Amino acid sequence: MRKVMGDMNVLFLTVSDQQKNPLSKFVDLHRTYDFGNWIEGAKGLVQKAYVFDYYESFVMEGPLKMEEKIIALINDKSISVVVAPNIYYEIGPSFIEKIKKLGARFVMVFFDDSSRFESTNRLYLDVCDNIVTHESKRALELYKGYAGKIVFFPCYASWMLFQKLLCKSDENKSAGSEVVFVGAKFADRGEYINALRDIGINIAVYGCGWESGYLSQTEMINKYHDVKISLNFVKNINQEKGSQLKGRAFEIILAGGFLLSQYDEELCAYFDVGEEIDVFKTIEECIQKVSYYLENPDIRQEMQRKAIQKCRGEFNFERAWSDYLNQIEKSCDSNIIKYQRRQMPKIAVQTFIHWNFDVITARAMAGQVYYSIDQSKYLFKELYYLSGVYSAKVFTIFSIQILVFLLRYTKKILSRNHYLRNVITSLRSKGNN
Repeated sequence: MRKVMGDMNVLFLTVSDQQKNPLSKFVDLHRTYDFGNWIEGAKGLVQKAYVFDYYESFVMEGPLKMEEKIIALINDKSISVVVAPNIYYEIGPSFIEKIKKLGARFVMVFFDDSSRFESTNRLYLDVCDNIVTHESKRALELYKGYAGKIVFFPCYASWMLFQKLLCKSDENKSAGSEVVFVGAKFADRGEYINALRDIGINIAVYGCGWESGYLSQTEMINKYHDVKISLNFVKNINQEKGSQLKGRAFEIILAGGFLLSQYDEELCAYFDVGEEIDVFKTIEECIQKVSYYLENPDIRQEMQRKAIQKCRGEFNFERAWSDYLNQIEKSCDSNIIKYQRRQMPKIAVQTFIHWNFDVITARAMAGQVYYSIDQSKYLFKELYYLSGVYSAKVFTIFSIQILVFLLRYTKKILSRNHYLRNVITSLRSKGNN
């Protein structure tokens, strides 16, 4: 039974970086995307919105306690729509079904469809009411025949958040570096940066793989605001998958920067090239345009002004999500296209099991035995659901993966126990002395 959507109450499930948690010594808890855009952006929506850091709850309290807290929020706040990002498998398909039985609509947001569709996305397609993809409009092709309520819009930043983080003083843009790029070092990005440096361009680069390391979000936003030109590259980390419409392009402009981007057809649909932004296709063209816009500040600043005005008015989290949730509010269940369930791909089940094994083992190695058991219960709960919905083959795959798991992690567990035994032996020997 769906809840009445008249006064829509929305719950955004957010993620925080947990790399400082002791558990991160045994499993990767680092999250690079800052969900401050969701937290602050939710405050600017037309709809009444709540936020809950489900990832922190998952890490600190385990999956089952996390689920209890989400259910309590849905009931206490009369939530009619739950929006969750797909990170890994912290939220299971059976739990989504439980949320829907409470009368709330479930929206899942995917970021890397081209690289994770079969291994991750497929696990959720049959249980989500609505799906948002942030990767590319081309990603919609992947979903044909799976579900009917799928939309694409870019991963916009929050203007409310950016206003908070931007420094109030308008610093001299000629100070420091003239050009900046923030992003990981892969594909041909290094070739572009080296070529610009070879001709004497003062360019600063930050992110994974670069000598300067990382910037905080506040530092990044103010860097975009203060430099003369901000570069954007669009190639996917898996170069065979082509380009990806980066949310970074919109962040640059929202922060008040000038965008010079590697060519992407989709990006050019949002801004007028040569009037609001500019693009390049080769290293030579990049060099030529960087030099041109550094030498012609009046032209650059006028283009910059137009792009900023458009982005802050149209292309931001608050505008996009208010419009999208309004569409959901107007839709009715009778319009949902029903598709026959397809066989769950083996890779999706395998990846789900492997991820759970990683967390179970990490919990045990960190001495969190209770939460390790809790994660095991979560795994069996979800596998029981999947085997009932799809086929008993799920448990066949699980049995095989159990053997792989035992072989893969026995050495780690024994190594950890050996370490503990040494500690105990050392303490006993000190006590005897």
